[in-house]
Amino acid sequence: MVKENTMKQTEIGLIPEEWEIDILENLVENERKIRYGIVQPGKFDPNGIILIRGQDYSFGWADESDFFRVTKELDEKFRNARVKCGDVLLTIVGNGTGNLAIVPDWIKLGNITQTTARIAPNNLRLNSYFIYQYLKSDSGKITIKNYVKGAAQPGLNICDVEKFKIPLPPLPEQEAIAEALSDADAWIESLEQLIAKKRLIKQGAMQELLSPASTSSATADAEPVEAWKVKKLGEVCDSIASGTSNTLNDGNIYPIQGSTGIIGFKNYFDYEGENLTVARVGAMQDMSELFQANIVCLIILYW
Repeated sequence: MVKENTMKQTEIGLIPEEWEIDILENLVENERKIRYGIVQPGKFDPNGIILIRGQDYSFGWADESDFFRVTKELDEKFRNARVKCGDVLLTIVGNGTGNLAIVPDWIKLGNITQTTARIAPNNLRLNSYFIYQYLKSDSGKITIKNYVKGAAQPGLNICDVEKFKIPLPPLPEQEAIAEALSDADAWIESLEQLIAKKRLIKQGAMQELLSPASTSSATADAEPVEAWKVKKLGEVCDSIASGTSNTLNDGNIYPIQGSTGIIGFKNYFDYEGENLTVARVGAMQDMSELFQANIVCLIILYW
């Protein structure tokens, strides 16, 4: 824990007294400066060199079999853009600008496209996982955002990436910070995998429990299965109604729940108790939830 009296004010905010600040250009390997890669990949070469595109790492690393491959001759032409394990990749063109990844050890030889910048940290000054975690943090995102140009097609220039101001703890502290955050990421990933597994189990249970029972599947010893009845939704609900379109917020306390979240507040509520809400305007999506607030969705009151 850093004590308040050991902090100092800098151009990027308050940082510990023993930390430094330097620009990213000074923190990479001398022979492997920050740069983008291949501009025109040409035709796919099944025996060629891996070409890393933003889509290959923006949502977790793609399977090796899904990568585009370029000829060895083209890779050689752009040999200065080759990547190795521990390099940090940053998307610099398009809606994914700011996406980040660390090159894994199973990529032995690869290159990048012109939409990705390679950052090769000098491991005597900068830990790869520390700079990766920093650029993913709120402070790092602000740094990136401040240099993004364009609205329809956002992007970053390499010369601007080189200017990123980076807080620089002593190397052992960088490693400790990186390890702690990497452990947290691994824990979150394991929880996400568990949640995904539970969702699959739930979907299977729903398929079985919410499907009409078959009388032919009943055993001789089982109780007779009563046939399911089909009715219109309006026949089994107290009422079906739309919510308010009011989105004003004048200090009231009851939230107005829209399909995208809370869109305003009122000083009274129209519905109380467990009501099923279904978004009725816009793109189809799985939005059914239980709310006890006023809503601008379709409201179904149970019997």
